[in-house]
Amino acid sequence: MNKNILFVMALSWVLAGCVSHAPSNGAMFGETGTVSVMGCTSIPTAPCSGDEHNPKVELDLDTWTVEPECVKAKKGKVITVTIKSSNPIEKGTVVVFPKSPENYYWLAKTNEPNKNMIKIKVKQKKPSGGALPEGIYNYGIWTADKCIDPRVDVKN
Repeated sequence: MNKNILFVMALSWVLAGCVSHAPSNGAMFGETGTVSVMGCTSIPTAPCSGDEHNPKVELDLDTWTVEPECVKAKKGKVITVTIKSSNPIEKGTVVVFPKSPENYYWLAKTNEPNKNMIKIKVKQKKPSGGALPEGIYNYGIWTADKCIDPRVDVKN
């Protein structure tokens, strides 16, 4: 396992007092449920947008907004999350985490080594060897004092 995945898994344990399991809609994650972090700003369902061949997300830490709220991405492509703030940004202080624990293998990253960017590669296959299903995946972006819940729409 790489250190980003280990870091996010450790962070999950630290946040254990703030984490609850909400029932899944069953469409993608079956009975595993989704992770819900207390204090995480929920984004209303918005249409997914962006260039699925070059997916980009912009996170503004000053206004605590993410654009687009749901980004389109093709399997095998890298989603680039650019982090903006008027204050200095430290490495390792912004964390992307999956809302379903079964997606840690691809949707768990931090802003390290680049403090202003997080790169997330959309995998083609699960660790079991099966194909990553198309669909909308919920994830969170967390800092020491805030959290927000955007989504990614994975296409073949």
